[in-house]
Amino acid sequence: MNRYLHNIAYLEKKFQGGTSNFRGGKYEQYFAVWLVAQLSNRFEPRQWSEILITTQAYEFVDDLMVSEPDRHSFFQLKSGQQVSWGKNEKRSLFFDFLNQVRKSRVSMNRLALHVVVSSERQQKRLVSSRPAPIRKWTSVDYFPNKESIAVLVAHHTNFKTEIANLCALENPTNEALVSISKCLLGVWVGSSQNKVSIDELIEDARGVIGIYLRPRLRGTLQAATVHILDVIPGLVYNSSSGYLSWWFGQTDAGNIPYAIGSSEMDAIELNIQRLIPRTFAELETIIII
Repeated sequence: MNRYLHNIAYLEKKFQGGTSNFRGGKYEQYFAVWLVAQLSNRFEPRQWSEILITTQAYEFVDDLMVSEPDRHSFFQLKSGQQVSWGKNEKRSLFFDFLNQVRKSRVSMNRLALHVVVSSERQQKRLVSSRPAPIRKWTSVDYFPNKESIAVLVAHHTNFKTEIANLCALENPTNEALVSISKCLLGVWVGSSQNKVSIDELIEDARGVIGIYLRPRLRGTLQAATVHILDVIPGLVYNSSSGYLSWWFGQTDAGNIPYAIGSSEMDAIELNIQRLIPRTFAELETIIII
């Protein structure tokens, strides 16, 4: 018991020091953006309110904690060049991970511990040298340490893929993906970072970049609307993203910034059905917002 109380005292100091150090770390912030995108893509929108992210939690493995209804995941991020498990002594990875297991496995149904490193060589070395007492719960993840979001999008395929899966645009450009990433970064940094839900983060981002993010539910155009649009000469349109995008000729293109199935889009569809435009010029007066 005395040893446990001694370890808790160490945890108190670790918590106080970590809180002041975390906020300015670009590496941690960029990883958080990737994590938000991953979780948003893995879970259905109806589950987003149940997925909570916390930074500098009162834990031994404390950089990030993700709370799901039946699972808790803890992340320790190491962007330096020299990372090792160390021995079972304070300030070592092994010590923190072992004590996290002891602290959490009784009170939490499912437990996952992650150390995140910026070198694939380090990742392989840490995987092969995981100490036996923590091996069951511990994985080693790779996330590159890049100087900007734009470089991450350009050179880290997994990051780019997760952001693209959030995007409502067909074949989004790198510029569009960078815009989404920067917006997610902004809402994350601007949040409390304490048990903040995926739902809150995505909806805050939606309020800024709207049509760039796929809608919560992908609706379909009403059959009467489709019948009218299909016979307008020269009009090309797509609604598979959950938004209506259109092209006409070589220069005219656009998107309606309301998700299909929303009250705003329903009103536009009703206008199309009421006015029955026969040409793009007539349609344009209805769909240009």
